[in-house]
Amino acid sequence: MMESDLMSAALSATKAGGEKTMQYYKSGLDVTIKNDGSPVTQADQESHKVICKILNETGVPIISEEGKVWADVPPQYWLVDPLDGTKDFIAANDEFTINIALVKEGHPVLGVIYAPALGEIYYASKSQSAWMEIGTEKTQLTERSAPKSLTMFSSRFHESEKSTLFAERYNVNCVVPMGSALKYARLAAGQANIYPRFVGTSEWDTAAGQAILECCGGGIIDLTTGQRMLYGKKNWRNNNFIAFGAESDPGDFMGEIA
Repeated sequence: MMESDLMSAALSATKAGGEKTMQYYKSGLDVTIKNDGSPVTQADQESHKVICKILNETGVPIISEEGKVWADVPPQYWLVDPLDGTKDFIAANDEFTINIALVKEGHPVLGVIYAPALGEIYYASKSQSAWMEIGTEKTQLTERSAPKSLTMFSSRFHESEKSTLFAERYNVNCVVPMGSALKYARLAAGQANIYPRFVGTSEWDTAAGQAILECCGGGIIDLTTGQRMLYGKKNWRNNNFIAFGAESDPGDFMGEIA
């Protein structure tokens, strides 16, 4: 299947997942706590179902936060978070997303992030570049200019003392809290310079964002390896990392934070 067909499937699946989550948004639905302590709702599970129904047609294996646990990593697979930012969804702050990435040999090569409550969708692949659609307006994301005064995204619900120390050490001028993978999308759109993460994440949280950032001159650096973030790790968990936009050099922010 051609990359354009895979992108079409990913966009259709992401939008279908977004439509499904909006059916449950602000509806007072029940929340269940998973074994890892994170919340899950019926919206997560129903979004997973509609996304998988569409992606199954591509014949590419699917690894989803709400799907089965895979012991072996396929050479190519869809990596799906059917509702990223469940806490944002529950808090009804509109900052939740649906994330779909295509991973090949450990690298995300295609990504889609959809924020249905905001009407924002971001998507990218190497052959088709990176794009942002807000409402009916479509804009190509090509190494967008970032803020001149150092601006850092922080997690709205998962911050740590290390993030505060990071901001102090590097004289960050502005810290902007934001939920879900929307942070990576808006980094790609030039709304901030960096996003350091010192609290655990899973690979489906970051893969789509990394694909989009890398198509815009940015990326995500694993702070353990000092290299581009790789996928297919044990338990699908990420190390701490720094996500950065096109005009930022991650090497400027790699010092040890106590």
